Amino acid sequence: MKESIKKNSQVLNGISTGKGNRAYIVALTLVATLGGLLFGYDTAVINGAEKSLVDFYILNILNPDFHTYALDVVTQYKWFVTISFYIIAIIITMQLFRLTGSFKRGTVAAGVILIIMIAWTLNYFSEPVAQTAAGLKAWADSV
Repeated sequence: MKESIKKNSQVLNGISTGKGNRAYIVALTLVATLGGLLFGYDTAVINGAEKSLVDFYILNILNPDFHTYALDVVTQYKWFVTISFYIIAIIITMQLFRLTGSFKRGTVAAGVILIIMIAWTLNYFSEPVAQTAAGLKAWADSV
């Protein structure tokens, strides 16, 4: 056992430079991610926190007296989703640059992703925000 550790790693100035087992690290990461996802689901849905969150955030949107508030919330949500998708697209593009190893091929892939994102953004923001409480409720239910 110790011989295999010595073969796969070196100690340089007290820091281990071993490569380790990538599959094991990925498996640990996936298990931790699944645990966090299930913990969040348990907290929100099973324990009943979802009802109070809906009462606090969604019911104000459906009240006709808070219509301008509802429009602001919907607009902020759309901007947040768009910025999040652009950040994800940038991360994917950077990975494509690393995987292709070629700036030219990576640039083509990045251009395609950018064109798709721009088309999606134009389509997403061209959809009008509902002006009635029923329309806002339908939008909130779809999210």
